[in-house]
Amino acid sequence: MCLLPVRARTSVTMVIVAVILVAVASCSLARPADEKNNGCNVKQDTFTSCFMDAGNHLFKMLSKGDKKMGLPVLDPLEVKKMKVFDNGDRMHLKLMDATHTGLGASVINKAQADPEHFKFMLNMTIPKYNIKGTYDMNAKVAMLPVMGTGDADITLEDLTVIWDVKGKPVTKKGTQFMEITDFKVDIVPKVMKMKLDNLFNGNQELGTTMNTFLNENWEDVYKQLKPSIERSFSQLMSTLGSKMLEKIPYNKMFPGM
Repeated sequence: MCLLPVRARTSVTMVIVAVILVAVASCSLARPADEKNNGCNVKQDTFTSCFMDAGNHLFKMLSKGDKKMGLPVLDPLEVKKMKVFDNGDRMHLKLMDATHTGLGASVINKAQADPEHFKFMLNMTIPKYNIKGTYDMNAKVAMLPVMGTGDADITLEDLTVIWDVKGKPVTKKGTQFMEITDFKVDIVPKVMKMKLDNLFNGNQELGTTMNTFLNENWEDVYKQLKPSIERSFSQLMSTLGSKMLEKIPYNKMFPGM
């Protein structure tokens, strides 16, 4: 969750977009407790609980997918190439051929939905999110140079994730759709663990020392990466989300509007 792709064959961002569009914007699936209910009716007192139930149900589906929804298996997720940041050969961090696990265990704890004004907010927790793959890094982390290529194993535990989404109505051929205008995200883990093999061209002593430093000072490391992570995350989700929302009439997302 911490490290976000800029270009990827299948991206973490697309995964989250697919979920949020149904859990936050669409709610077009019936919640598990009421299969006859086509979505969450905004005029009913149970709207907020239905809204949360639909989202939590969808997260549980990520490990098996859903052909009816067109939702592939997304936990685990295979990501071919990711760029955490890239300022040229002298400053970059890339992850390749990575496997992401843990998204399916997400739980929505709080939600605020204002379909009339196209505003949505989710507060979620993810118990454990793991990324395994290969890395290519040449950067300064906590003011120290870090370089190498090899296997990477990154785990974030007890994440709190907040999505704050705003949109506007767009009418096409007499049908109203939603377009995302702002997508803010806040991602805070309680623990981050990193293991980067083959640092400093395989210098075992330096590599062990650096891995120990990164884990002992993970809060400073994450704080350094957080702004660029969330900025890229927000931009990509807004763009991809709006494209997907073009296909879903707004009144079908929220009956009673």
